[in-house]
Amino acid sequence: MATYLVTGGAGFIGSNLVHELVRRGERVRILDNFSTGRRENLRGLDDKMEIIEGDLGEPAAVKKAVHGTDVILHHAALPSVARSIEDPTGTHAANATGTLNLLVAARASNVKHVVYASSSSVYGDSPVLPKEEGMRPEPKSPYAASKLAGEGYCLAFWKAYGLETVCLRYFNVFGPRQDPNSPYAAVIPNFITRMLQGEPPTIFGDGLQSRDFTYVEDVVEATLLAATVPAAAGQVLNIACGRQHTLWDLVRILNDVLGTETFPRLARPRSGDVRHSQAEVMKARALLGFRPRIDFEEGLRRTVLWIRASTSRPTGTGNDRPGIGETSEGSPAILIAEDDPMLTLVLHEYLDRFDFAVHTTDSHEEARRWLEEEGGLLLLDGSVFKQMGIPLADLPRRAVICSGDADLVEEARRLGMTAFCKGRLDDLGKTLRQIATEGPHIPSSAPIPLRRRAA
Repeated sequence: MATYLVTGGAGFIGSNLVHELVRRGERVRILDNFSTGRRENLRGLDDKMEIIEGDLGEPAAVKKAVHGTDVILHHAALPSVARSIEDPTGTHAANATGTLNLLVAARASNVKHVVYASSSSVYGDSPVLPKEEGMRPEPKSPYAASKLAGEGYCLAFWKAYGLETVCLRYFNVFGPRQDPNSPYAAVIPNFITRMLQGEPPTIFGDGLQSRDFTYVEDVVEATLLAATVPAAAGQVLNIACGRQHTLWDLVRILNDVLGTETFPRLARPRSGDVRHSQAEVMKARALLGFRPRIDFEEGLRRTVLWIRASTSRPTGTGNDRPGIGETSEGSPAILIAEDDPMLTLVLHEYLDRFDFAVHTTDSHEEARRWLEEEGGLLLLDGSVFKQMGIPLADLPRRAVICSGDADLVEEARRLGMTAFCKGRLDDLGKTLRQIATEGPHIPSSAPIPLRRRAA
């Protein structure tokens, strides 16, 4: 078991890394000053990690955080091109000088490996597509320049001192835990939030600018691969899907997902913004075996669900009768048996906000034990269910089927069970809200009460 230090571990990408490392059973330490990171991103992990609240500009805090670690995943930074235009000095201090301070401490503590979160913004506005790692960087903003400076220090420490470093150029990462309320919010959470509120999102420019949007689950996988593959040392790698989508594409797909017909507001282009971005990802595939799994539309569906969950609260059933999420008898128990970690995360967050006592597993043995010994709900992934070897008709009606297999979902519904398809966001949202406010559909011929847990 390795000890990982995640700088910026309460931020968007950093917190997703922390959750995955904890899930894998690794020892995890976080260094964050919480200037942009959010403690709520680490909810549920208090006893499973160590948090050092400090800044990369504070040598004592950096030394304490680095001591005894094997691998550093360096994601602490002041993000945003727009912010860097306003405050180039602060951006350089956090991103470039902060990286140098961390590398000095890492070398002194004999850290084995450092993975540095760089950015596709270092390529600038070159018309050449796709962007290859060998292209000359042409940063257009202080943010891009600061990330390139960090790359330079990482590669210098590899060549001068033998400290194994790898630089990952992330391309437009999006997904759960990305703050939609920040004044510097990225385009996807910004658009989703405004469209959910019935307001038009703002496109700066003509909307034909394109990005290689990459779902955070794929970025987490690539980052952890880079931390364990020796051949990656001293390399710069693009981490992306390798596909382009314009902002008009983004609005169209979000309208489809949300069932809206929102038309965006156009504004003047912003200084520092890049026109087009698309990655060549062959190098990461060759060195790391990295292949993105979540396509753009599916990633948007999961992100919409996450943002909806982050703002949803129980509203009752319309007749002042307490719903399952509002009971005064204690929080009802639910086990999410799901083999997709990120979908587990989304489901957990959604149901947790309705005051469920949420448990998770990817084990069919644990799911079977829950059925036999517990009285709570079971949200059961189709693949986990198949491993259990139990006929569908023998499942109690408190088992809710969640599957990408449409035939399995249809069969469960014919038997009077609550079931939904993973790929249908509207289906998923309606089912979860039903569970959260009314409980699963339980036929009157087979009532199975939920066992309440004491508060």
